[in-house]
Amino acid sequence: MAAQVDVADYFDQVVENVSYKWEDLARKLGFGRGEIKSINATLALQDPDAKCREVLERWQGRNADGATLQVLKQALIDIGERLTAESLKLKGATALPSGSAENDSHPTSQTSVSGNDSPNKCQGKRNGTKVFTQPKMPRVSPTPAVFQRTDSGPRGAERPVILMINDEYGTSKGGVSTINCEAVQTLKGKAAVYATVLQLKVPPKDKEAAERDEVKLITPVQPEGDTRKPSIDWLAFDYPIRYPKSTLPLHEYLEGLDPKSSLPPHVDVIIGHADITDTAARNIHNAYYKNNADLIMFTHVIPEDTEYYKGGRKAMKAGEKEKDMLDKVDNAKAAFSVGRRIFNHFSTKYKGGKTPQSHHVFLPKPSKIFLDANVSPGGGQKVVLSIGRVRKVEKLKGHDLVGESMRDVVKRINSRWLVIGISEDDWETSQKILEDALNSPDLNPTLRPYGTQDDIRNDMMMAHLVLMPSRSEPFGLVGLEAIAAGIPVLISDKTGLAKMITDLIKQKKISAEHRNVIVETSVNDRDRAGDAKRWADRIVDVLEYSDYEFEKAARFKRELVESRYWEESHNAFLQACGITTAAADQ
Repeated sequence: MAAQVDVADYFDQVVENVSYKWEDLARKLGFGRGEIKSINATLALQDPDAKCREVLERWQGRNADGATLQVLKQALIDIGERLTAESLKLKGATALPSGSAENDSHPTSQTSVSGNDSPNKCQGKRNGTKVFTQPKMPRVSPTPAVFQRTDSGPRGAERPVILMINDEYGTSKGGVSTINCEAVQTLKGKAAVYATVLQLKVPPKDKEAAERDEVKLITPVQPEGDTRKPSIDWLAFDYPIRYPKSTLPLHEYLEGLDPKSSLPPHVDVIIGHADITDTAARNIHNAYYKNNADLIMFTHVIPEDTEYYKGGRKAMKAGEKEKDMLDKVDNAKAAFSVGRRIFNHFSTKYKGGKTPQSHHVFLPKPSKIFLDANVSPGGGQKVVLSIGRVRKVEKLKGHDLVGESMRDVVKRINSRWLVIGISEDDWETSQKILEDALNSPDLNPTLRPYGTQDDIRNDMMMAHLVLMPSRSEPFGLVGLEAIAAGIPVLISDKTGLAKMITDLIKQKKISAEHRNVIVETSVNDRDRAGDAKRWADRIVDVLEYSDYEFEKAARFKRELVESRYWEESHNAFLQACGITTAAADQ
């Protein structure tokens, strides 16, 4: 005679998957409206997980032998959670395959994908993280169907399923989106990657980028008659409606059989970005995947440094913003700080109690679009390019400092200033900010809106010098992109990029001559005249010896690429995602 099944053994799994539907589950299990309202109002039951568990325990207590696994599974099916219902197997009914992950709701597939890609196999858990080994064999170009499969049975994923929480896919917004794309590219061929976007209709360039990187984009659901514009709150708080969890078995979802815009039924890793999508990543993790998925956060900013230059309430609330960032990363599987400067800052912050399980530096790799750029010194008039949003952050990005410097430069050498960062929505306001800072008939800057990577590359190819004069810059991707293109640069010493260059020189990975691209810059206006003179002298020196400076820039580019400085941090990211590799992608 079979042993009596204790349905309570399955409560953890039910709570993890469907707590956001606890009221629906309660109704299907026979709870009345009054009792549901009472549970909802109980102060001791503050979150959906606690409420869902209370429902399950009361249901078992009042029904005794009638609280069976079959009844629970039927209730789950009735509220649209068939996948969860199917995952509740009798203990000992089916043995897990050798080497499969414990406590995972789907078995590891043993079949291969199309092409010559041998599937990564889940090899259990290491320190709480599911580990997928990457085969050591050459990889061919993928077929058009990103995750095309040959299996047809009810199986799970042979590669980890990664969910990137972001508001867009592409590089039109700069830093955060660029790092998000780079993280996805690091995972290419090693994981099934999904990424949220806020656009109801994804722009063609973003679609092309997603297809190139083998990532499936998930757009929000917009109910009929709802004309509201998308906002980050759709991801952070409205996800049950805007980004519902798929009810299909995982293998069917991965094959693209879900006609709706929905999140995967199972996820191994969720990745968010601090101060942008960290709230959304944590909320979605806790509501949908709490027990099975690891949470990883990327940190791009240091509010206590940068908010000061924005003035007003933003400057006053910098501490609150950092506190919120610490709350969101607390006990996450890993946090990745973009650049050593951000890493050092938050390493100190994490000593205060709110801390991820591990903290790593993430060094961006030069973008191929800039590495492939063909630049030359040529031209009669020298073009000096500075990039960075103007409105409200002109002091942070150093536009006012460059303005004063360029007033002197144009009197000494035939040159012009090209500014990228004017807001199309606030064109007149942004233009006035620069005019007030310049106040000179000798300087007539060319103004451009902040564009895509393609736009920035095209403007860079006309430039003889790229400036990054920020008084505070957590990293500085623009400067890295200019170096990758082989264009002379001058970089403030108050940037994370300057810190990386200095570290590489100390490690003897690049030549000491490249320290000359770093310019001492004050964090405030106390030595404004001295800063302006210092920058003007350096700008004139580079422009006067343009041919030689382009030769140095070509050496800088070559040495930077040959150093492969990014590999260690990218491998740490793959390992945090449960992927083990012998070396980074070539």
